[in-house]
Amino acid sequence: MRYGDLPGVDNEHLLGWAETLSQVDPDVAQYHAEGRMDEYVQHVDLDAAMKRVSCPVLLLQADPAQGGNISDDDVKHALSLLSEGFHVRLNGTVHGLGLGSQKVGPLQRAVTKYLESL
Repeated sequence: MRYGDLPGVDNEHLLGWAETLSQVDPDVAQYHAEGRMDEYVQHVDLDAAMKRVSCPVLLLQADPAQGGNISDDDVKHALSLLSEGFHVRLNGTVHGLGLGSQKVGPLQRAVTKYLESL
């Protein structure tokens, strides 16, 4: 599926995303464009890195049915590695968590509730 075909992704969102991508290291962008991100991170031990994180972490999950990249299994795995991991699934929210469409109410509520709990 093309990013521009995802629900809630309009021209304004695409222009903002293009600006963001223009600031990414070209080598990273090249791996991504060629579909080789697994190769780029093959020497990175993400599990070990997450185990070393000692501060609280809020893991925000967009709805997989709406193009969210993190599966429920990925969430479960990440939370098993983080010493203080908290999770919020934003049902009905696309990968951008509502930022591209300016529908940020659920995101704001999740972040505010998390911060107030610290």
